[in-house]
Amino acid sequence: MSDRAFLEIWSLSFSDFGFLETYHQGSRAWVGVQLLYFRDHGHFAGELDDIPDDARNYVGDQLGLDSAAPYSVCLLYTSPSPRD
Repeated sequence: MSDRAFLEIWSLSFSDFGFLETYHQGSRAWVGVQLLYFRDHGHFAGELDDIPDDARNYVGDQLGLDSAAPYSVCLLYTSPSPRD
């Protein structure tokens, strides 16, 4: 993927920032990548592996999250487990 295509897909708009401000800071990275993934693919990511690491990091950077902090969405996302 070219740098331009990456930026077009994974850059948050001003309205995205306003929308994400309504979420708790700990949830913003995951909601942000899901929003952008949906915009590009027409559905939400079903697996964490569907979203490239560099995209998650870039969204986190745009949100001003500390790159040294473990804000990776893997900490925020757990796949549903079937109930017994």
